[in-house]
Amino acid sequence: MNKFGFKWPPPLACELFPTDGMCVGENRTDTSTEAPHAHPRATMFTQMECPHTMQVLSKSKYSLRVANTTLEQCSLPCSADNLVPMMPEQACLSCVNVASSVWWVVLCVAWFLAANLKWAQESIEGLSSYFHMLAWGIPAFLTIAVLVTNSIDGDLFTGICSVGNLKPSALFNFVFIPIFTCIALGLLLLGCGIVSMLRIRRYIKFKHSDIDQNIRKLEKLMLRICAFAFMYTLPTMVSAACLAYEAFMMESWMANWLAMRCARKDRAMFGFSLPRQTCVVHENVRPPDLLIYFFKYLMQLVVGITCAVWVCSSKTLNSYSQAYARIVHGRSQVPTRVH
Repeated sequence: MNKFGFKWPPPLACELFPTDGMCVGENRTDTSTEAPHAHPRATMFTQMECPHTMQVLSKSKYSLRVANTTLEQCSLPCSADNLVPMMPEQACLSCVNVASSVWWVVLCVAWFLAANLKWAQESIEGLSSYFHMLAWGIPAFLTIAVLVTNSIDGDLFTGICSVGNLKPSALFNFVFIPIFTCIALGLLLLGCGIVSMLRIRRYIKFKHSDIDQNIRKLEKLMLRICAFAFMYTLPTMVSAACLAYEAFMMESWMANWLAMRCARKDRAMFGFSLPRQTCVVHENVRPPDLLIYFFKYLMQLVVGITCAVWVCSSKTLNSYSQAYARIVHGRSQVPTRVH
């Protein structure tokens, strides 16, 4: 009516009519009720897009799961791996990480055989081929599974390609579960060996109290083993805890991160093309703490540094010098007598 120049008649003003008692029936609706609208998460489900900067131009299938939505051919690039070939460095990184945990189990198995079952050194050395087969076979199998499922992607901070940086399920199944299983199994075998050594120490102390030298050697051996176990398991457990926390929170972190980037004024720099109204930020999601990633990387380095320092003894240096002499000079450093 206003469009054609007519005004609403004053006798028909809505304020003059009662809310009930009219022929159309009583108005039971709440006047303060807002118009129905779609749930924010549902809106984000239907309008979510993969930014142009994260789109993968490859024949292999990559996908990024964010807020129960799968974005096909979407992932983070490995910017730090552009100067090296794609294979085998990226696969070796995952393989060696799991292999270190399996070797920890092998060490605890050897300790268990020697301490509990009283195996001789020659008998344990006879199982070396089986130990190598397990220590390298299990990581190789997991690496093949990672490559088949395309679970290798770029790290958010280092840019190095590794497993499960954007896929919580891959991080939990291929990284956390193997490491946690190896730590638990190794600690169980180590504890059994320590209990057996304590029994031997008690037996020697009561039956052969005059042999103090053997008791001191046994105590020194137990101290060294416990020290190495502490220096290895503590950083590994902290790193595993960070991985578990990251696996459980990664999906919500990614959803909130994409929404915040989408809602910024410089959203075009990140490759977003949909309207800003479709960007829904979750207020209840806390951003990731940088200390979690700091401790994860630090503990991974601490494990390698402590193991390297532990094996750097006079015997190790002597073995390397002999190997160098044989490779370079074609002879051994052990002096020979001419008769």
